[in-house]
Amino acid sequence: MVTAGGLAGDVAATGRAGAEILDGIRPALIGPADAVLDRVPGRRHGPKRAAAIRPVRPPPARRGRSERWTAGRKIVGRMSVIGLAALVPLSLMAQARAGETPPTTVGACAQSAITHLGTRFSATLTKPAEGTPGEGTSVELKNGVYGISYAYVEAIGNSRIGDPVTTCLVSIPKGCPKDDDRGRFYKTTNLRTLESWTLPDSQHMCGGA
Repeated sequence: MVTAGGLAGDVAATGRAGAEILDGIRPALIGPADAVLDRVPGRRHGPKRAAAIRPVRPPPARRGRSERWTAGRKIVGRMSVIGLAALVPLSLMAQARAGETPPTTVGACAQSAITHLGTRFSATLTKPAEGTPGEGTSVELKNGVYGISYAYVEAIGNSRIGDPVTTCLVSIPKGCPKDDDRGRFYKTTNLRTLESWTLPDSQHMCGGA
């Protein structure tokens, strides 16, 4: 015969056993669902999970190397600009010095500029009318090189005062009287038009009239 007190005790015991069994299997039942929910930012442990999906940044040491490398490139760039700026005046000075003196040995060249354009008799160079001999051509450079011709030289006629040129000494006459250095030939190229001419520095060779 089952009494009321005995039935209540059996039910309580059964309830405790069931609770223990439920506690034992709870991790297996709930754990996977919690693990899935934990992956949703802000659901559980929100700050930690949100931090986990943030963009990955390089470690501090690597960032430091990158910043030093960038700073180094900037410094090298500034030094290059400063170096070029320093070289420009030097190159201009070298050109100015080169333009002050004519070449003195055969094959040597110098940079200069045109300071005079004319004929053999006039300070104005004009192209002669067709069929007429004209007055010839004369040209003078800043470094003192002079060229002259009995004919009209088209390349010189296309030049302007101030045009930059390169002039080279082509030949020096031999057997000339002392202190008579006439007859040197110079080949000059106009750097603006890229046209050239080769002329002597005098109407007569050394020892002549």
